[in-house]
Amino acid sequence: YWDEPRSPLEATIDLIGDLQVSQPGAQIRIYEGWSDMGPYAPTFPPTAASLAAWHAYNLGAYHTWYLSYTAALQAAFPGADIELVPVSRILSELLTGPLAEGSAKNAPYDVIVAFAGVEEMPPALIDQLKEGGRIMAVFMSGQLGEVRMGLKLRGEVSWRMEFNATAPVLPGFARAPSFEF
Repeated sequence: YWDEPRSPLEATIDLIGDLQVSQPGAQIRIYEGWSDMGPYAPTFPPTAASLAAWHAYNLGAYHTWYLSYTAALQAAFPGADIELVPVSRILSELLTGPLAEGSAKNAPYDVIVAFAGVEEMPPALIDQLKEGGRIMAVFMSGQLGEVRMGLKLRGEVSWRMEFNATAPVLPGFARAPSFEF
């Protein structure tokens, strides 16, 4: 609120203090949402350069602010279960790096969903899925595709077909050319 005399940190400390009284031991998650794109992209859609600058901000100063904010909250409430959920940093990392590599430093994941086509799932993504985790993608074969749901057990994913669908194949998710008779 514009007329709020407290800083975001002070307001959050007050809120967590109240929460500690009403719900001792509650898990507290600090959600790092997207930063404001306005200062980086005065028009929409953004240019490639303005989008790159915005992602760089999400990966740098914006994320650093959230790390400091979360550390200050953890210092104010030692022993409390306070964690940062770095959504902006993770998404900017994924959207500016090779998609097929995922984000290993944030693994393991309970669920991985590819909202696009794949011809094969890169091993790097399977490695980032936790044991018992689920994975879903549109597996394409030419113009035809099917949504498959996978479950990782004992290090391997078993897939089952859910329904027919079609989607463009993502870069890095195409099957490597091979010789066949």
